[in-house]
Amino acid sequence: MTVRLRQQLQPLLAILEPVHGPRLRAVIAYGPWCLDDDRSLPKQVLVVLDDAASAQLRATAPQVGLLRRQGIEPFFLSQPELARSLDVFPLEFLDMQACYEVVAGDDLLADLTFPPAALRLQIEEELRGGLHRLRQEVGRYGHHPKVMRQVLAQSFSALHRVWRALLRLRDAEMPAAVEALLQQVAAVWELDPQLLGKLHRLELGQWRPEPTAVETLVDDYDRLLERLIDRVDTLLTEGR
Repeated sequence: MTVRLRQQLQPLLAILEPVHGPRLRAVIAYGPWCLDDDRSLPKQVLVVLDDAASAQLRATAPQVGLLRRQGIEPFFLSQPELARSLDVFPLEFLDMQACYEVVAGDDLLADLTFPPAALRLQIEEELRGGLHRLRQEVGRYGHHPKVMRQVLAQSFSALHRVWRALLRLRDAEMPAAVEALLQQVAAVWELDPQLLGKLHRLELGQWRPEPTAVETLVDDYDRLLERLIDRVDTLLTEGR
């Protein structure tokens, strides 16, 4: 664990440890801020207790509320809840696994496994939701290339955790770098790697397609999502 993380979360530990004592099982920092000192990034923290009922959390609420104003965002769970939530929120916990540091207590994320059927279902939900939102925006702003560039960038960014989950679904290697991860997704799921690369550059602000090219890009992205949904849905139907 880095000294930086320990220092930044020391105020949270100073609040939780005296109140919860041995009932505090783990404090785990997760998300991009574990690797990046950018102060604008939310400081996401998983706090695992023996009992995370409302009555247990109320005692520290005033102090924790003050920390939230400083960007520290604790997510409280009981240890039993953590185990029972893996089939409901597999993508959320898979996202935590991608980048985290144990600040105190046990490493409760390393050995988490997710029911394949639950993982597939949430992937399909996320993809269908992304496609539906894209089409609604096209229905409103499809004639405004500038707006649609923003829509594409936001849509692609919102699906980042899905790309990682798609590789887990196929038990494929998950590269750490986003560019390599997208190339791996394209190879494993037989998608257009150039299209994924364009959308990623658009998301980062490194590419600005001409207005005449935006409509084609939207249509290509729409077809990619639809094709991917069909493939994931086929896996669900086959029970694999």
